[in-house]
Amino acid sequence: VEVCGGTHVHRTGDIGYCHIVSESSIGSGLRRVEAVSGRAAEGMLSQHSTTMREIAHRLQVPPDELLTRVVGLLAEMEQATTQSETLERELLKYQVAELPRTQVAGGNVVSGELKVSNAELLREAGDWLKNDIKSGIIVLGMVLESRPSMMIMATNDNVEQGFHAGNAVKEAAKAMDGGGGGRPEMAQAGGREPGKLQDALRAAEEEVRRWKEKA
Repeated sequence: VEVCGGTHVHRTGDIGYCHIVSESSIGSGLRRVEAVSGRAAEGMLSQHSTTMREIAHRLQVPPDELLTRVVGLLAEMEQATTQSETLERELLKYQVAELPRTQVAGGNVVSGELKVSNAELLREAGDWLKNDIKSGIIVLGMVLESRPSMMIMATNDNVEQGFHAGNAVKEAAKAMDGGGGGRPEMAQAGGREPGKLQDALRAAEEEVRRWKEKA
């Protein structure tokens, strides 16, 4: 219940124990304080105490050492995450090195599926390849949580000659029941059929071929 203009009680003893749950801004010069009181407040604190004892038991530390233990675990998790990301990037380099590099209508094309945990790593792989091949078009795909996605990147010389990654990826994504778009130099698309990612990658190569034959 939101109250204003007073406590709406005759004496503070009518409130009993009062526990503030949150405090926030609801407008210029206005604050909202949310609290529970009386038996509800006592029940909440009892539940909090029970929860903390259970957590302390699971972490095998006394309740008064719980905060120190949690801080230590968070630090360990952060370190493990950093190590995992570093290892994934190192393994990604091996995947990228194994990608087939072909000539499509006289132009360099690097195409393939990568096993990565997020789209950012897919873009990083594309950047590595752009710097490596100097001139060409990169077509990369991945499946994450049963959802296929792909990315097309083009070096500047291909863009200057008229290639548009956004148009190419939009057409190729139809092969995996998806859609997308983007800029001439980089575009992305998502689909609904993970089993058709390879079809979409081949469709992207065909879009490159059509463009090359017209250029």
